[in-house]
Amino acid sequence: MSKPVAINAHIYNLLIKKDLDHFTVTELRAELMAESPSFTDPTEARKFLYRQILRLTDKGYLQKVDKGSRKSAYRKTEKFFSSTFFARGSLPEIQTNIAVSCVVTGESEFLKKLKGELVQFEAELSLTLREMGKYQALISSFPEQAEYIKTFFHSARQRAKNLQGDLEAINNLIMHHPKNLELC
Repeated sequence: MSKPVAINAHIYNLLIKKDLDHFTVTELRAELMAESPSFTDPTEARKFLYRQILRLTDKGYLQKVDKGSRKSAYRKTEKFFSSTFFARGSLPEIQTNIAVSCVVTGESEFLKKLKGELVQFEAELSLTLREMGKYQALISSFPEQAEYIKTFFHSARQRAKNLQGDLEAINNLIMHHPKNLELC
């Protein structure tokens, strides 16, 4: 069973959330600079992206499609699609602990409901990630059944992405709720 892979949060947003594939470094840099105010210098953004892309290429998650030095594109590999990623430093568990620790007293019904949903989605995500791990182990054990098992794996991966989106939305609501801002 392979464990989830930690990648930089900016790269996670671009490759997982925005689902960018078959991109050049220039295209990726434009997306990064449009999304993140922390990248204002195009040269630094390009250097950052090259380091991240090289790391992912060396590990087999991206493949270079050679079209010349400046026109080289990168695409996701099968290994990328069969792996589970999380943004380094922003695991749902870490964000949840921060959000919940801020709410001490005077909790509204709205916040109680959100926290209940948060716990439920975390449990579902944990189960789904274990399910994906089991499918990967079965694919390794029974390669002749890989195509059959992959349909279930891809379904579980889509559920995991949806649950991660739900977790992020609820976490944002909890962390930025006016009641929390007053108490923290």
